Amino acid sequence: MTSNAILPRAAARPARLVAMPSMPAATPPASLASPFDSLPDELIEAIGERVLNERPWSSECDRASLHALSFVNRRFWRILEPLRWRYLEIPARGRFDRLKHSLADKHGHVKRINLELSASPATGVGILIDCLRQCDFLSHFDLLAPAWLGLSSSSSMLLQDIVEAIEHSSRQLQVLKLGYEGRRDRFPKPALTAILQQSASLRIFELDTSIGYDSDISTRIKIERELCEALVHVSSLRLAKLRLTGVPALATDCIPHWPNLTHLNLIIDDLQGGDHLFRLLECVSGSLRNLSLQFDLRSVHRFPEVDPADPVQLHKLDTLRLRTDAAEASFRQLIHISTPVATICLDNPSSYGTREIVRFVNSQPSKTVSRIVILQPPIFIDIVADWPKRDTRIALLKEQAVQLDVTTVEMDRTEYEEEVERRAWEE
Repeated sequence: MTSNAILPRAAARPARLVAMPSMPAATPPASLASPFDSLPDELIEAIGERVLNERPWSSECDRASLHALSFVNRRFWRILEPLRWRYLEIPARGRFDRLKHSLADKHGHVKRINLELSASPATGVGILIDCLRQCDFLSHFDLLAPAWLGLSSSSSMLLQDIVEAIEHSSRQLQVLKLGYEGRRDRFPKPALTAILQQSASLRIFELDTSIGYDSDISTRIKIERELCEALVHVSSLRLAKLRLTGVPALATDCIPHWPNLTHLNLIIDDLQGGDHLFRLLECVSGSLRNLSLQFDLRSVHRFPEVDPADPVQLHKLDTLRLRTDAAEASFRQLIHISTPVATICLDNPSSYGTREIVRFVNSQPSKTVSRIVILQPPIFIDIVADWPKRDTRIALLKEQAVQLDVTTVEMDRTEYEEEVERRAWEE
């Protein structure tokens, strides 16, 4: 995934649960047992829960420490077994036959699955599908599919089968994250639509479909409209991260039916006119607390000419993230100065964006902006080459912030996105 992708990937992956370690030593006799061994089963399980440090909105947890605790003796191994199997990371080239054998009597413990497919078709994928179908109580599913899945109809059918395999968990699914690179006309629309139509508990939904090899804009828009129609049913949704070709279907079909939506992250490949984005913001003006915008430089020129009364007032908006120069340059056309935004977050501050922020803050009838967050980018060669210019822009921004009596903070991007998901879950 790129640094602009909706789906954040942690740098450190949790330990994998495909090959289980060998059984620990037997429980020592009472004469040699420590006071810890006398604890009741329920308390040991509670300690295991605390050690696991599970975050319901995220894939991250401390499974390594839980495994260490499990190795105290066989009693601990037995008591903590359900927790060890709760989160399952399936490697791209894993031994699916061994996984299927292990799941025979443990599939009921699995609540979360993180599946990242390899850059070439894995062997034994039929067994993988069987494994997914065994997991009846999924609450969290995270899938990252590479570009090769979009190059042929047979490989795209695999993605369809994978998504279809978790359909039976639709009603209890709370977090669904899908990252897909390839042709959108081969995206698993029927299976995903079926899941969304049955979802009753979905709180966080991420869909990142890169343009990839498909240049047919009309096809992409048609598929996205059908997906948006399916999203109408997900009234429980609190956070939506979506990469779309445009926003017409999203503005007219979905947002009015998301009364609990508090966090919206949009990456728009082709804005197709600013009126749809204005309509979208009007629909969420009463509930949205966190808004992230990314669109290309060409899109900014498609905004209609607006007078100061036309921008949308988002009555509960607390945090505004501007991910591109175009978003920085145009946010004053979108967001009314009376919006009580407290934090403005920037991925790559620009000199023009700094001027727009200064104008926005100075125009507020009652100043609410108190903090500007500057996100640290991942270390890529192309970004490193631009760091001197970036440092100059950041220095200018900090200088202007001091004059505005606004605090500036630099934050790790992954840390920030984790915090956004936590707030969306808890609010």
